[in-house]
Amino acid sequence: MGLNGPFCIYKMLSRKTILIILLFANIVSWSFIYDLTSTSNLEVCFFDVGQGDSILIKAGDKQILIDGGPNNSVVSKLSKKMPLFDKQIDLVVLTHPHHDHLNGLLNVFEKFKVSNFLFTGEIFESKNFNILQDLILKEGSKKYIAKLGLRIIISKDQYIDVLYPFESLNNQLLTDAKANDSSVILKLYSFNDTMLFTGDATFKTESDLVEKGIDIRSDVLKVAHHGSKYATTDFFLHSVLPKLAAISVGENNTYNQPAIEMLDRLEKDNIKVVRTDKNGDICLTQKKTKQFSLSSQME
Repeated sequence: MGLNGPFCIYKMLSRKTILIILLFANIVSWSFIYDLTSTSNLEVCFFDVGQGDSILIKAGDKQILIDGGPNNSVVSKLSKKMPLFDKQIDLVVLTHPHHDHLNGLLNVFEKFKVSNFLFTGEIFESKNFNILQDLILKEGSKKYIAKLGLRIIISKDQYIDVLYPFESLNNQLLTDAKANDSSVILKLYSFNDTMLFTGDATFKTESDLVEKGIDIRSDVLKVAHHGSKYATTDFFLHSVLPKLAAISVGENNTYNQPAIEMLDRLEKDNIKVVRTDKNGDICLTQKKTKQFSLSSQME
């Protein structure tokens, strides 16, 4: 189905879409609104794609994909979670262009109709990043640049805020060494529950969020950078205060992730941990106003 006009980070909540631009304290907040009268059950799945990230958010018949993992396994994961004849993804988010988040998106764009694409807009020198840009152009997906103040409204009780980057990085040159710290960071609100998606952010970005006073408190934390010891500090955890931490990580990976030091920090704060290398696909479901419930392949 075609998507027309300036809009649409979401066919996402009904086929009718209205783009609303709000100004708060000189920050442009873009809200992409569909049918605000209906509220859908929500499901968030952290896919087991090996050493990488790929997360699906489903609200009714609408789909958002955050990252694609390191390989094409994401396509089979999506096929199992989406209706047989539904080949449209409303929004794809690339948190940053490292291969373990990007590569699977090449197959996603070949197998599915992607309506909208959200990323930092930075220029990154890699073959697969260039291929992805060509696929987006060929697909005709609408591009949006992630920055603080952008809001994606799913329903009147459900929305996603972009918390980082703080300012537009569009057309800036991104080096491999700096890619993790420019990760798009998102916070999902669904009724009284919240979820924080951190990409591969490190200590620096975590500190920036806390020091800027950004509201990062969340019930569920997607642990940054596959459980690296260089992220998920005590300082950060004491601001997020999660009840559950989800780690996307490959079994027997060569990086020794998740790091023992990081797991110790989670244990010290009595945070329940689930991880794709141990639990397989991890799905959190919410039926209307109820709290999230947890399921995995290997319960």
